[in-house]
Amino acid sequence: MFSVAGANHYRQVLGTTIFILSINGYPLVALISTILNLDSQALSIPFRAIVSSLVFLGLVTKVRFARPTINQLCFWLFIIIYLFRLLWDFIAGDVPQVQQALSVYLFIVVLPSFAAGQLLGGRLPEWACSWYLGLLGGIICLLASAMRTLGWGAEQTIDPIATVGRLVFIALNPITLGHVAVTTLICLLCLISYRPNYPTRILCVAIAIISLYCLFLTGSRGPLVALAVCSIVYSYNSKNMRLAVLLSVLLLVGLAGPEVLFLSRFASMDVDPSSLQRLQIQYNALQQFFEHPVLGSAYIDVVTGEYPHNLFIDAAMSMGIIGLFSLALLLYRASLVAWNQLKHGQTLIPLLCVQFLVASQFSGSIWGSAQLFIVLSVLLSSRQLNYQYL
Repeated sequence: MFSVAGANHYRQVLGTTIFILSINGYPLVALISTILNLDSQALSIPFRAIVSSLVFLGLVTKVRFARPTINQLCFWLFIIIYLFRLLWDFIAGDVPQVQQALSVYLFIVVLPSFAAGQLLGGRLPEWACSWYLGLLGGIICLLASAMRTLGWGAEQTIDPIATVGRLVFIALNPITLGHVAVTTLICLLCLISYRPNYPTRILCVAIAIISLYCLFLTGSRGPLVALAVCSIVYSYNSKNMRLAVLLSVLLLVGLAGPEVLFLSRFASMDVDPSSLQRLQIQYNALQQFFEHPVLGSAYIDVVTGEYPHNLFIDAAMSMGIIGLFSLALLLYRASLVAWNQLKHGQTLIPLLCVQFLVASQFSGSIWGSAQLFIVLSVLLSSRQLNYQYL
């Protein structure tokens, strides 16, 4: 028989493991399959099965569920409304690829978010999670950079000429890889705030350099904007202007590098085909919203079959005013909790929330935003501030 303390520790470890794997697990699996020249599903399916097993184990372990708070009700209101949208599109039968979207949403977004929120109850061990998540991110960034330098997995790497020099793999896009680097840097910021010993600081600096280098190799604008916003929020909250200046210098040095494409990609936004295509999809999505303002139209743009790569436009298109209202309520409650945690010295979850919220304005879909919703679930499940170590 477990003691109460032992059972709580077990749930905390299990919830933290689900959280870490949901944030940065797949990129490592994708890189390994790339090096081994395997089909992406050869390792991703077993990985998803492992995470699903942990989720099931967590739900079985958490036999008694606490009464939901107002914050949790706001979170699950939005989740359930969008679930009804996918179910309706699935029943209607004339919306393409809705079955895949529904499966991803249920098994990769909803269930892990529910399990992590219930298991952790807002008591995420910040130091331990930052350490393991940052170390995992550092390994991913180092591996991706080494693959670029040494030519590993060349058969599964998309031609740099076709991608204007960006680091792109068949199984892993540069936006995802860029956000791995940003998440890693956020974890390092959190670790530094705990004033670790000298060897740990040296390791953090090494991982930060690798992560920044990997971020610049991806040439992804969304992750860079997310990093800038997180840096501003962290610097303002900590009143550490030296850190703000240091981060700004590092970003400017990286942007000035001869092999970095950020400046050219920002400058060419008005002629970049992918940017123009996204603007057209967003225009179509807004037209669908205006035609179906109350309940929305469909989970994708029915003209192109794509999603608009913007959280608010996506919610308006798919769920109408009802979805927009529930999203606004959710983000309002999340901002209150995040700001309160920042004021009490907790930085990891609030900054990850900022990162993935910014990311959702530039890329991704609601049904595939696993990182955003698992972070929101853990954030809004907080009942009291806690500084426990794992």
